[in-house]
Amino acid sequence: MKTINEINKELANLIPLINAEKKIEVDEFVQKVNEQPLTEQRRNGMCRFPMRITDQLFNSGEKLLVKLISEGGPEEGNKNGNLFKSGRTVKLFQKDFPEDEFVTGVINNSEKDQITLTLNIDSMQDWMMSHGLCVQLVFDNTSYKEMENAINQFIESEDERLIRLKAILYGDMTPDFNENTAFIKDLRLNERQNQALKLINDSQDVAVVHGPPGTGKTTTLVRAIIMTLKTEKRVLVCAPSNAAVDLITEKLASFFVNVVRIGQPARVTEEVLNHTLDYKIASHPNYKDIKMLRRRADEFRRMAGKYKRNFGPEERHQRTLLYNEARSLTEEADNLAYYVSNDIINKAEVITCTLVGAAYREIADLKFRTVFIDEAAQALEPACLIPILKAERIILAGDHFQLPPTVKSKEAIKGGLNKTLFEKIMTKSNVSIMLNEQYRMNKMIMQFSNMEFYNSELFANANCQDIKVFDDDLALEFVDTAGTGFIEKTEPKTFSSYNEEEASLIINYLKSYIDNVELMSSMHHVSEIGIISPYKAQVETIAKYLKESDIPDYIKAITTIDTADSFQGREKDVIIISMVRANDKGEIGFLNDTRRMNVAMTRAKRKLAIFGDSATISHSKFYDRLITFATENNCYRSAFEFMQF
Repeated sequence: MKTINEINKELANLIPLINAEKKIEVDEFVQKVNEQPLTEQRRNGMCRFPMRITDQLFNSGEKLLVKLISEGGPEEGNKNGNLFKSGRTVKLFQKDFPEDEFVTGVINNSEKDQITLTLNIDSMQDWMMSHGLCVQLVFDNTSYKEMENAINQFIESEDERLIRLKAILYGDMTPDFNENTAFIKDLRLNERQNQALKLINDSQDVAVVHGPPGTGKTTTLVRAIIMTLKTEKRVLVCAPSNAAVDLITEKLASFFVNVVRIGQPARVTEEVLNHTLDYKIASHPNYKDIKMLRRRADEFRRMAGKYKRNFGPEERHQRTLLYNEARSLTEEADNLAYYVSNDIINKAEVITCTLVGAAYREIADLKFRTVFIDEAAQALEPACLIPILKAERIILAGDHFQLPPTVKSKEAIKGGLNKTLFEKIMTKSNVSIMLNEQYRMNKMIMQFSNMEFYNSELFANANCQDIKVFDDDLALEFVDTAGTGFIEKTEPKTFSSYNEEEASLIINYLKSYIDNVELMSSMHHVSEIGIISPYKAQVETIAKYLKESDIPDYIKAITTIDTADSFQGREKDVIIISMVRANDKGEIGFLNDTRRMNVAMTRAKRKLAIFGDSATISHSKFYDRLITFATENNCYRSAFEFMQF
């Protein structure tokens, strides 16, 4: 039986692993930014200049936003233009004086010739009015600091409840379940979902909901949270990504739950902005007093700033008085803002945030009877410890057969950082339950993943089991490119694989398929199309070919092309997968992570078409079984059927 000392040693071993992972990220960032002149950074997509501010405004959360436009026209030639993504941390400074004055902020949105930032200041500064501004990406190590802090706190804590949780999660202690707790079935949920609800209801320490694709994991979790609020004043709900937090925030709000979203407003969707703490502060009755105090403080600072360097004792004394008054007013405003923030949080039924966000100062001192962690199978173990420090019991939901957390360091992988707390808890008996009725996809689309990952325990709900785009359509097709002479290539700068012939074939297939759909008058069944590839270079190639094709514009408008990682949590009527790899050595690279393939295949509702070279990918037993499955179910097609000669 594990002792607490042994458990603490196991936890302490996580610190060098996250430091190894941080080093990889820092080294990559330093190479791209700190060791390169601004002109090279610009070519690498790490900064943008020259820019100027064209507009300033406050968002609904009363945060300062600035819009900048490129003075040289649209940014062209960047190798990594997509690095300027919403939510990234940046530094804004005057290009010719980078060390003199700067402010930090977060990207709201970014286009080729303009960018919108949320800045970490209350008002514009004089130098920001000039031309030649630079927006530069910065490395944000907040998550690593908070993970290390959480590990140390978990090790050192003398709290009896945390010690018990530690013994359950990492040791051999058996979690408690009180089966006498009152429970009423939710008639809106199926039998297995209600069993999950009862497991959560009875749990005194930990419970796990395993939710395969389309089985209503989020729905079940939302109902569980609402159920928990009947006996608890407030709960904390976390997830590893902003997108997952926003989704559950939106779902809870739709049930009129008083939910407060903690985090940087620039990182949340418009749909949940009015549930953020910043928005609620701006809507609070006392906010006008905060705003008035800050405005007066700014006026006193401006008055003090009018005094020049060469002035006498009387002017110096007057300037000091003005600065003191500004500081006093700012302190008063901060105290009132603190009161308002606490008032909002104390009245909240649910607080939502990312795992790292659970360490934010607004909720730093709060404790919760129950903490829910959604998408826990995508979360690094040390990140989960951040909210667990606040919990008496924890409820985890996710699917460890979908995308895992990203770990780049070989040392960290060898040490087990890529194995999640979710997976570790799943090995314990009687703490987890798997949802088994899926509501998303045709049963043929579901079946291969069902056999490979879920022990054939899933079944399709009657309303979706036979859904197709049109009656004679094949819900699943494997289009084999073997023998065509298609060959993969490697993008020399990013080392990402692409296959131009396969990309062209997919465009031909899509055009032919849409012609058939229109012929069958079934376009009302196709509101969205997704094209997925594991490789970014192939995503870019297919996007280029689609843009240049004569496929109708309305089809282009409803077609999304991206990687499997970006499609997690989403669904489309039609999904086309480009597997890219075609070589004599049978090398399949990214495709070895079959969980990515599971994600890709299970995004489809009515139609799934997979394009791949059987001669290459069948070196993997997994893909050999996929091809066999397609053949046995009359879903195998040859690429020659869709090639234009």
